[in-house]
Amino acid sequence: MAGTQVKVLLVEDDPDHALFVKLALTDADLTSFELEHVDCLAAAKESLDRKAHDVVLLDLGLPDASGFEALSEVRRCCPGVSVVVLTGNGGPSVGVEAAALGAHDYLYKGDLNARTLERALCYAVRRQQLFLRLEKANELLDRKNAKLAELYETAQQFVDNVSHEFRTPLTVVKEYVTLVRDGLAGQVTQQQRDFLEIANDRTDDLAIMVDDMLDVSKLEAGLLSAWRRQTSMEDILKHVRPAMQRKASIKKVDLDFAVSENLPVVYCDPEKMGRVIINLTANAIKFCGVGGSVTLHARLGSNGSEVVVRVTDDGPGISAENLELIFNRFQQVESAPRSSTKGFGLGLGIAKELVNLNFGEITVESEPGKGSTFSFTVPVWNPTELAKRYLDYLKRLEDCSGSVSLLVANVEPPLKPGVSNAIDEFLQHTFRGNDLVVRCLPEKWLVLARCSDGEIDRMIDCVRTAWTAANRNMPGEKLPEILLCSKGVWSQRSESDEVIRQFIAQQEVVPDERHRPTILLADDDRELVRGLKIRLEAAGYDVITAFDGHEAVESAIRNRPAAILLDNYMPKMDGLEAFERLREHPETMDMPVIILSASLRDQQKALSQGACFFLQKPCDTGTITAALHEVINEPCLAGMT
Repeated sequence: MAGTQVKVLLVEDDPDHALFVKLALTDADLTSFELEHVDCLAAAKESLDRKAHDVVLLDLGLPDASGFEALSEVRRCCPGVSVVVLTGNGGPSVGVEAAALGAHDYLYKGDLNARTLERALCYAVRRQQLFLRLEKANELLDRKNAKLAELYETAQQFVDNVSHEFRTPLTVVKEYVTLVRDGLAGQVTQQQRDFLEIANDRTDDLAIMVDDMLDVSKLEAGLLSAWRRQTSMEDILKHVRPAMQRKASIKKVDLDFAVSENLPVVYCDPEKMGRVIINLTANAIKFCGVGGSVTLHARLGSNGSEVVVRVTDDGPGISAENLELIFNRFQQVESAPRSSTKGFGLGLGIAKELVNLNFGEITVESEPGKGSTFSFTVPVWNPTELAKRYLDYLKRLEDCSGSVSLLVANVEPPLKPGVSNAIDEFLQHTFRGNDLVVRCLPEKWLVLARCSDGEIDRMIDCVRTAWTAANRNMPGEKLPEILLCSKGVWSQRSESDEVIRQFIAQQEVVPDERHRPTILLADDDRELVRGLKIRLEAAGYDVITAFDGHEAVESAIRNRPAAILLDNYMPKMDGLEAFERLREHPETMDMPVIILSASLRDQQKALSQGACFFLQKPCDTGTITAALHEVINEPCLAGMT
């Protein structure tokens, strides 16, 4: 802080100590100090009301305030000022309590000298400046989030409006066409019935185009979700077959279904897979023309983990250069010299998105003059294979450098009939479309979500809030509470095997339904680590360990613990140097850190660097757990930079 002037308010009733502070600040080498001295709390409050100060140097033994009363009062009446406590008691408990009450540092009068005083004041001012800057940044972020929420609501409203404005008149048109076709408005000739059948079929085409446009809107707004569940391919085909046969009959196309018997249960959104089948089959019927032939095949894939659906036609085929464009949105390719089969060019692009949303793949094979075959895959029901497929799906995305989180959702059994399905549908639609939600038991779900550790709590809160709102709107008996907890975060690029291992373990083990904060314990004494780990786990924490400073920094960046217990004397990199590295990294700069050390000389430096607490070894686990509870539930300002 060279070249700057720091305004200091000294609150000290001992004239000798006050004179020492004045002389020490006068001798400061790098920083200019403007000092005002008062001898009681009342005068300090008056000065703070009258004039702006950068830092308050506060004695704890004032005539009109006892103990930490003065500190609490200064923080209450002037929360924007830095406070450095002066005390004649050099015990570590004083520093811990002072930090908990909002002090940025504390100095033991017996060790006071010009250098430590200057450094403590400058550090305190710098931390307060950074804290205020962080507050401003958070305010800006809140405003941007509010704007984003407004845009999100606008996009959602747009989708709802379009859906209403398009679907309602289409429904009316279709209803009246069928009324006339069925003779309810008077007798019709066979030719008139054929014409009305064509009009009805084109109305269905238009409805599909509306669905495509709405899905594009939902995709771009991040609103397209899926209700994936166990189903049979036979049921999906049974639902779409009548519409496809009717369309083929109108177009005078021969449509065959070649479906293998005893296909295994698949895992997908049946409605969306039906949409894909309708889209591909309707395209094949449309392009092969009168007298053409279309066959829909469904069989088990060679690897046994997926069902392969193929739609084959004997139409004009597609050229090699157009095969590269066929799945692009708004892209029409010429398949015949005088093709009249025009549309918006959305269908195949949306079909690909819907297949991807169900963790399958879609391909096309074609040769001009010999027809085309569109194939897509549907995963077979197997939770572990689904998790592997999901991770492969993430790796195919453009950015696969993020994290994947595993969450567990539970409800108390027994569940009444239909309740489990209602909860399953809620979870599937509430989590994002590119998250994997698997119900492995009637009352238990596993969720793989593409998010970092910092996003998990926010995601859990959103699900809980949505469930509360849904339950409030549920007539009759209320549904049970959904218990959500996180089981870890891993790199989706390099830790896929560990994700699968944990996913398998959670299918077999009854989860701990309480939220257990993760603690990073870094100490090179392995026996101490082993014993302390047992104690902390019994106290309700999940503990990860490191045995040198370098390993501690890497583990903190990778695992994002709720708090860090950091020993100072470790190989490769000591604790205080590791602490500096953590403060420099954007992912760990705000993590609460508690420094452990056998030497009391490290206390001043640890707290001045921004550690929440300094605990001198040996220290009992009660003190450690109390400090952890403090920093996790009410993070101290000293630990915020």
